[in-house]
Amino acid sequence: MEETEKGIENKQAEIAKETAEVPEPGPKHIKKHSKLKEYFDALLFAGIVALLLKTFVVEAYRIPTGSMENTLLVGDFLLVNKFTYGPSTPRSIPFTNVRLPYISLPSIKEPKKEDVVVFDYPGDIEVTKPAEVINFIKRLVGEPGDTILIKNQVLFVNGVEFPRPPTMIFSHTPNAAPDSKIFPKGLGWNED
Repeated sequence: MEETEKGIENKQAEIAKETAEVPEPGPKHIKKHSKLKEYFDALLFAGIVALLLKTFVVEAYRIPTGSMENTLLVGDFLLVNKFTYGPSTPRSIPFTNVRLPYISLPSIKEPKKEDVVVFDYPGDIEVTKPAEVINFIKRLVGEPGDTILIKNQVLFVNGVEFPRPPTMIFSHTPNAAPDSKIFPKGLGWNED
């Protein structure tokens, strides 16, 4: 009798297992949500890494003026190693002209004569703070303590003529009309 009771119980347990509902893994929208979160996390991580690289290591600049034509053309892109001369925190909010306080980190080496450097345009003589942030790209011709003189379209550094680059061009003749925007006013200087 006991065997038949055990057999019946076993049979009932098997039937219960077969008829028991198997839980499904869950709604499909949960899977999509986790995929979207995964993509968002990956994009966020990539964005943070790109921002750190742009801020402290390397940045792309676009040539804004034709002052270095025949070497660098207007509109050309230039990758700048910011790490060498000391990176700084962002100077403005990206995609705006809102300036931020910033700090500069120590540099590996100091800029030397004939290096091409990138700097913020300081503004015109009448403006103490320019309205927009413009980066200028120029060749360094003097270091702290040097005396620079331009006479008849010839550059002198500490009384010695600076070597003329083969790509040098002038936009005016030596006797061109003076430009009142060039500091200091009243000395009869022009762009050249």
